[in-house]
Amino acid sequence: MEKDGDLRLQKVDIYFKFIGQFGVDYTEAEIEAMKEQIRQAKATKKVQKKKHRAEYSEEYRIQKRDARRERLEGHSFEKRICEWCGNEYYPKGSRAKFCCEECHKASDQQKREQKRLEEKEGHTFRQKNCKICGKPFWPTNGQQEMCKPCSKVNTRNKQRTYYHSHISEKLKQQNREHREQLMAENEGHLIPKRICEYCRKEYYPNKNLQKYCSKECGKKGYAQMDNDRDPTNKEGHKFYMRACTVCGQMYWPGGPNSVTVTISVSSMDYRQGASYYAFDPDQKEQLYEIMRPEYYQMFAQLTGDLIGNGGEYGFGLDINPDLPPNEQGYQIVQAAKRYIGRSYSSMDCSTLARTAYADCGLTSMNGLSSMRMAQKCLEMGWLFTDASQLQAGDLIFFASFDPSRGPDYCNDRKRCGDGKCRRWMHIHHVAIYINDEYLIDSTGGDNSVQIRKHWGMDTKTTKWVCYGRPTQ
Repeated sequence: MEKDGDLRLQKVDIYFKFIGQFGVDYTEAEIEAMKEQIRQAKATKKVQKKKHRAEYSEEYRIQKRDARRERLEGHSFEKRICEWCGNEYYPKGSRAKFCCEECHKASDQQKREQKRLEEKEGHTFRQKNCKICGKPFWPTNGQQEMCKPCSKVNTRNKQRTYYHSHISEKLKQQNREHREQLMAENEGHLIPKRICEYCRKEYYPNKNLQKYCSKECGKKGYAQMDNDRDPTNKEGHKFYMRACTVCGQMYWPGGPNSVTVTISVSSMDYRQGASYYAFDPDQKEQLYEIMRPEYYQMFAQLTGDLIGNGGEYGFGLDINPDLPPNEQGYQIVQAAKRYIGRSYSSMDCSTLARTAYADCGLTSMNGLSSMRMAQKCLEMGWLFTDASQLQAGDLIFFASFDPSRGPDYCNDRKRCGDGKCRRWMHIHHVAIYINDEYLIDSTGGDNSVQIRKHWGMDTKTTKWVCYGRPTQ
């Protein structure tokens, strides 16, 4: 910049860029031709670029591959660990997971089995529908087509069909042949000849146990047996004493053909029954729930029994022994009171005593009748006869006797009949002592488990004979 007086002079460089001829118009054909030329140039350049890149990439890959193989002892991929056997190996592909085809098959087999087990919920075979009842079931083998109950019925029906179609006819034929053989050997009779026990003649009997050849000989033979016996051996009975065919005990028959069978029964309460029949915890819980005392009234209505009838003091829930709650006698009485209202048909006297003791952890009386309880107390040293020593929770054993017939007879005709009492010390009843005024027991008839005043301590036909205090 220069200054000349008041004027300033400045030099400026101006550059012009040629952008083409101005004012020239192209036709549409020329414009399309130029566009096509530009597209072809781009396409040619793209093809050349792609070819160059491919040549470069292939060469690069070959170089990398050769270097990798040289480093990996001629293999293309790094060492891996087999997912099945755990051994190291050189894979043949980038996605290889197993060292060999066997490991691959074993892994696939395990996956299939695992999936099958999940579908079968832990069973060996898939669930099927029974072809008889149509219900779904889990088979135990691949050929099973029926559920277990239907299979049993089907097997039983097959056995019956086979028996009636094959075995029954065969057995009938054998029986016919045997019958014909016996009749041929015995001149047309099925049973061989015997000798009559009275007239000593030979005869063909009609029955296996026949002893005499005719009714006349039978009457004479039995009359002769009676004459040969000493009448004093009857001891006032109509028939002579016989031996029981089951237990071998001697008894006085009520008639010429009477048979007495002695059966020993060990009764159980519902808890012992649940253990005996191996109830599972859920079944025991349901059983204990429905046996709660509040349901006794409903059970009595269903069975037609009476609840609370016959006890002088009814339920008597407010009657308690004068003992601390932690005393065992108090706990036994409280356990027995939980069953107040039960009918005699569902809980007799011995069942009440056994259950109350079992509720307190004392199981020595389980399965025993009143008489057996007294004998058990005697064996274990728990029996005493002094009533002044009674405490709450002790067992009272009652004797039932008939003074009009002598000391060997009792008035319980249901158990002893017309003979002598066969129960130890004539014991037929047991109760639980509460205090000097009350006891709790279960009596027969319409009466039920209730608290009552002392009864039968010393009467004409009933008395307390002994007492027990089980400790285990």
